[in-house]
Amino acid sequence: MKKAPQFKYYSSFIFVLFITLSQWSCMPDPGDANSSTREDLYFDDYESPEYKWGMIDTTGMLVIPAQYDALRDALEELIPANVGGKWGYIRPDGTTAIPHIYREISQFSRGRAFVRTFEDSTFLIDTSHAIISRFASIKHGQFTHDYCPISGNDAWGLIDRSGYMIMPDTLEKITVDDAGFLIMHHSGRTAILDTSGSIIRPYQEIRYWPESKGLRRFKTRGSQGFLHPDFTVAIAPAYDEASDFYYSMTMARKGDLYHLIGKSGAITSTFQYDRIEYIGEKFWKFLHQGQWGILDSMGFVVHHPGIPYLNRFSESYIAFGSENGWGFLDIRLDTFVPPVFPLVSDFNNGFARIITRNGIGFINRKGYWAIQPAYFEIRDFYNGLARVQVYN
Repeated sequence: MKKAPQFKYYSSFIFVLFITLSQWSCMPDPGDANSSTREDLYFDDYESPEYKWGMIDTTGMLVIPAQYDALRDALEELIPANVGGKWGYIRPDGTTAIPHIYREISQFSRGRAFVRTFEDSTFLIDTSHAIISRFASIKHGQFTHDYCPISGNDAWGLIDRSGYMIMPDTLEKITVDDAGFLIMHHSGRTAILDTSGSIIRPYQEIRYWPESKGLRRFKTRGSQGFLHPDFTVAIAPAYDEASDFYYSMTMARKGDLYHLIGKSGAITSTFQYDRIEYIGEKFWKFLHQGQWGILDSMGFVVHHPGIPYLNRFSESYIAFGSENGWGFLDIRLDTFVPPVFPLVSDFNNGFARIITRNGIGFINRKGYWAIQPAYFEIRDFYNGLARVQVYN
């Protein structure tokens, strides 16, 4: 088998020594004159928002005071928070966990986060604020299966949770998918490795999508098909585009025709619409003369075209828009909330954001106001907390 060009999996981690020697045991001196100069330049153009951010619980109580210039969602145990232009982390009770001293920070992912100082140094830290590794200014992804893509020179490599560079930054792109495979792009070609470094698929002019319902979509020579988990061909590449599999069915387009296809590759229905997309709950939406209709899992029309705007189902409800405003349909495709609001968001964790002329609030899954529209801005709930921007 021909070796992939300019790439080798360094199982002995020969780059560990380089990274280890570059690690620092302490943070930069806050009193450094160069740091102060860069900080001053940064804050020359910084303006605090008129309305501050806090967090509410699902009862609508403001449990974290509205005193922050910015907050991010409560995805992990520590929440990114900005005070006066400087980022740090707070706990769900509002107490400070990591001081507000950074120019930029990331969300924690698998117990790790990246923080960038005003000196343009980037550190990988844990939730106790211990430094794991130090890097030059870099771009980075999120940790998936204990691996994270990083880039320091417009090329990408991979580190583990210890901060060790286990793959050098020589690749155009590298991702770790949910199945734990490493998908690497180099010179217009793609290869797949497992986490032990074994080559599953050598570099080829093929694009791969994440695995879905036991099959992985791929594209070669302009056509799409599907692979089994062992990367043998399940459905030969013969379509211009295809969706992932949903409930053992995919919708694939060839020319002007859409085909509903099973995992065996057999076509069960054929359609000629402008566009067909999966919207959840075993439904597909189709576009005909500028209006959306809905097909069921067998391809039968269950809602004729007549909806100008249609999202995807989320928690058994789907947002739709008309000339009068936005509302929701339920899983029976009956109107659940009339389309009378300027804008709505999809349901998330039992709530949907509703924008009114008086502010933004939440309705619950019964269609009642759970939190009155009294906020300048409000975001979705995560782990029982939603960030809000409060009118003065």
